[in-house]
Amino acid sequence: ALPGVRAALICTVLIELGCPGAFGVGTLLLADDRGWGVVGFGVLVGAVGLGTVLAALAPGFARRLRGSGSGLILACVLTAAAMAGLAFSPNLPLAAVLTVVMALAAAAASAATLGVLFSGPRPEALGMVMGVVMAAGALAAPLSYVLVGLVARLANPRAAVAACAVALLAAALVALTDRTLRTATAPEPPTGPPTGAPPAGPAAGADADASATDAPHADADATGEPSADGQPGHLSAKGA
Repeated sequence: ALPGVRAALICTVLIELGCPGAFGVGTLLLADDRGWGVVGFGVLVGAVGLGTVLAALAPGFARRLRGSGSGLILACVLTAAAMAGLAFSPNLPLAAVLTVVMALAAAAASAATLGVLFSGPRPEALGMVMGVVMAAGALAAPLSYVLVGLVARLANPRAAVAACAVALLAAALVALTDRTLRTATAPEPPTGPPTGAPPAGPAAGADADASATDAPHADADATGEPSADGQPGHLSAKGA
């Protein structure tokens, strides 16, 4: 009934399961495991913020991704690759660059999925779609923190961040296997003037004002009374 929307909802849940844990808990555990300390954690958190800001400052880039199935697949794969590289990064500068790429690609993936979700379903189904998206944000994100911490405890922080990358790859696979979502394209912005009668332009307004101004003069000229500017009319009986 909702082609492509079900797959997009699954992608949303998988993205929410993978990204928040890697951004928050994963970067903290990696900085501690690599001996980068508080400074390293601050650098990685700042890199996450920088990637998010770069995504927000690229409206044309986001506009092309909105509702694009191929853009969603590419963004999920790029996010997963950056996460995997971050998990095995040997030094802090490389980890910071990979974190910026990871945050930028994750924001692009979210823009693509939201574009499909809010432009694809019928109006009567939009409430259900919004409810699932809100539930994914409210439930999947905290669950991501727990799962990352649990995997890091059972194995190590590298495995925890790599598991987040697997979640993003799963989202890309879901989008790839659904034909409707895979072939979805970004909606084109409307072009041309809006439909309906155009508003009166300046010339029309000037003509209306001129007509309103000339009307008293015409009446005064016809009746012989003084006109609005105080001059007598041309057909005044007194003037005759």
